[in-house]
Amino acid sequence: MQKKIYLVVTVVLALALMAACTSGQSNGNGNFTTPEGLADGVYTGRTEKDERGSFGEAKITIADGKITEAEYVEYLDEGKPKSKENGYEYETAIEAFEKLAKELIERQDINKIDDYSGATSTSNNFRTAVKQALNSKPSN
Repeated sequence: MQKKIYLVVTVVLALALMAACTSGQSNGNGNFTTPEGLADGVYTGRTEKDERGSFGEAKITIADGKITEAEYVEYLDEGKPKSKENGYEYETAIEAFEKLAKELIERQDINKIDDYSGATSTSNNFRTAVKQALNSKPSN
């Protein structure tokens, strides 16, 4: 009987340790998905260029363990921000830049960000850029 109790306690402790290692800031692979445990500062991440030469960039400000500011912009192949003024006409994607950044500040976890309706590629690029940012070194 004593061996069974010892085994149950050991299994419970092992499960608790595994849960602690994979919650919060990391997805279990060492990749940060939240600001927990990160130093204050501004973090920047970029996506790879797509087949059209476009890429996304996220700038995340962390203070006291929280994301306090978030900015996301996608750029055309010539390095200009995607906007109506620069000839980019897909308004839904442009709207998504700001909405996704606001949602990140609210949720504090990139894995809890839903796709922006009508802008799935932008949503995926946003998540990729934010993960890159959270796993970079702060710039200040």
